[in-house]
Amino acid sequence: MAVVPLQLASAQGPESGLEACMAEEILTAPDSVSVGEIREYCRLQETARVGEPEQIPVLVEEGTPVVTRRLEQERSVEGRPWTLLPHRPNFIIPYSYNTSFDSRFYPDLYAEIGEGESAKFKEYEAIFQLSMKVPIWYGMLRGNGDAYFAFTARSWWQVYASDVSAPFRETNYEPEFFVRFENDWEILGFRNTLNTIGLSHQSNGRDEPLSRSWNRLFASFLFEKGNVSFRVKPWYRFPEDEEDDDNPNIERWLGYADYSVAWAPGDHRFFTNVRNNLKGGGENRGSVELTYSYPVWGGLRLYCQWFSGYGDGLIYYNEYTNRIGVGISLGDVI
Repeated sequence: MAVVPLQLASAQGPESGLEACMAEEILTAPDSVSVGEIREYCRLQETARVGEPEQIPVLVEEGTPVVTRRLEQERSVEGRPWTLLPHRPNFIIPYSYNTSFDSRFYPDLYAEIGEGESAKFKEYEAIFQLSMKVPIWYGMLRGNGDAYFAFTARSWWQVYASDVSAPFRETNYEPEFFVRFENDWEILGFRNTLNTIGLSHQSNGRDEPLSRSWNRLFASFLFEKGNVSFRVKPWYRFPEDEEDDDNPNIERWLGYADYSVAWAPGDHRFFTNVRNNLKGGGENRGSVELTYSYPVWGGLRLYCQWFSGYGDGLIYYNEYTNRIGVGISLGDVI
């Protein structure tokens, strides 16, 4: 149906850049690409040509579940050259207060490497996270899987500790390789939208005795219905020799899986993440993290977060943390 207006426009006079682009793309695009996607692609090409600001299109119908909406939006831009896609939330919390902070934890450890002075940390600090992914192989495994490389860095910055030069107390780095598969199975009214399997390495990039790291094989199963989604993400830690293990029994504190629930009524976003040990046992700990966000300007969102439990940073994965902070996130958190 969309080809006819293009032919009429061509007969009436010279084609505009938009019409010429659509005429070409309709003849060459794969059958799976809709006319609406072609139109939006050509519109972006035209606005870029005349120097107008480019906007990320919304190519899904109103009422589409939030995870499906994000997948459609990613799909509309991920084929462009030099494109980096958001992976986990990108945020900055300029003020985060830790009610359980005990500065005595740090002098003993840092004094071992002659950094006792840098351990005069405060219970309030800034936290920020950068997380991106890039597609590296589309349509693998008979066209049903897409492979990605992702990288996430989260830093705890003692920006208010000016008497010790405002150091970064801890930074955790996590490169990942994973393959994700879109799905449409339904279970109890929820659609199994996305399944993922991958490898993860997480470390704080420090030398002994401050070094922390672990390697995992993980899977993820995501379900959604309307504005509610939940995800189950179990993992297996690759074992290390006892003498090489920087963080023995870390899985007892960070768990063997996490469970996430997201609720997206209108522009509001409520997100809960719980880590726990599937194996049970008296030494098991875990954590709960609650996040709320709301759009405030352009692509920026108010970002509020509360964390309680173990593993808020690798350096003291086995020490309890209870903190709350308010900041800004770039883009959606789901």
